[in-house]
Amino acid sequence: MLPYNKEMNFLQYFGLLLFPILLINLLEISSFPGDVKDVGRFTIEYVLYLSAIILLIYTIIYFGKLYNNLIKFKHIYFSLGILGVIYLISHFQNENYVENTTLLYLFLTFTLTIIFINVQWTPNHVVSFGHIVNFFVLFLFLHWFVLDFPIGKFKSVFWNPNGLGIATFCLLFFQIIAIKYVHFGFKIYFMIFILMNLIVLYSTTSRAVFLALILVLAPCSHISSSIQCSQSFILLCFLLY
Repeated sequence: MLPYNKEMNFLQYFGLLLFPILLINLLEISSFPGDVKDVGRFTIEYVLYLSAIILLIYTIIYFGKLYNNLIKFKHIYFSLGILGVIYLISHFQNENYVENTTLLYLFLTFTLTIIFINVQWTPNHVVSFGHIVNFFVLFLFLHWFVLDFPIGKFKSVFWNPNGLGIATFCLLFFQIIAIKYVHFGFKIYFMIFILMNLIVLYSTTSRAVFLALILVLAPCSHISSSIQCSQSFILLCFLLY
């Protein structure tokens, strides 16, 4: 078995590779021409299938570590399992076999989540992801500004407002968590971009996202552990998905 630090690098490199690709995935729900959307669709399939292969390799080599994380984050795995069972029962009960591929993608998404749970992220990774998200949010905010501050149904380059709302909600996590690992000046910097994100999010008037914000902020106000807050956020992203 490889030393522990090499094991972590194995998944860290994969995670670092995936993050910018995950942003490219958003092209699939954009309003760009078909060829551009196809790039997003292809990268989604690439990420999902690759994550299954990586998880299989990781399980074979580091089964002990994976099992320990399974025990540590058992409530997350349990929630994913319940969600999977519900989808399976619904799928077979309704004989919805034309959506077999969609069901497969759902379970492949679970494998991607398991990979991210097992990655030993460092503060530098978190802050770097936050900066990347800030550039994306800046683009959306400037687009909102150019369109004369729409306060409802804003969708920017996305296919519909819900798509934009869900994307900005999920990316908000990386901005918030990055604040923990930067000094005061950069905290202000990130808070400005968080405000931009919230303005864009509000302008979508997506009720699902507003409800998700309440469900995240309410429990986190009573939870001292940032890890538990992060886990709640991840589970809500799945519900939105």
